[in-house]
Amino acid sequence: MIEQQRKDFLKAKADKAEARAKAAGKKIDRSTITLSEEEENTFKSMRDNLETKYRKDKDEAYRMELQSMYDYLKEYGTIQQQRYAIAKEYDDKIAKEADANRKLSLQKEKETALAKADANKIAMNIDWGASFEGIGNVLKDIAKETLKEVEAYMKLQISNNFHPKVRNLTLTLEIT
Repeated sequence: MIEQQRKDFLKAKADKAEARAKAAGKKIDRSTITLSEEEENTFKSMRDNLETKYRKDKDEAYRMELQSMYDYLKEYGTIQQQRYAIAKEYDDKIAKEADANRKLSLQKEKETALAKADANKIAMNIDWGASFEGIGNVLKDIAKETLKEVEAYMKLQISNNFHPKVRNLTLTLEIT
């Protein structure tokens, strides 16, 4: 792209020089027309700037791709992958940080995030079904006992305080 611009500029320069020579009644050799040192430096600077921009864009694309991978691993990866992504992300932030106090803060955040990932690992390894398997039986026994107490209370109060429909309902209450 820049090389094509350079060639076009050189051709235009040669065309001008040829037109001036022709107007003066002379003939020139186009191959002797070259760019001045300043013109060459301008095109070299343009090439260098373009290469620098390309490298920066490439580095930014790489950084964004890496961040996307870390985000994915933290969300959907195995525990080891989550720990790796967390550690790597914080290590990169710490390495880029110039402020020593901010580095210490980031180190603590890293430790907290890793501890959270470890806690998730422990929670995933617990067999929750086996842990709470018998809880239904305990609750059922408590509920039966409470219903018996309610039924006894209701029978005592039926004749005095309750409406006839409530009396019929309480008499049909059975504990299963």
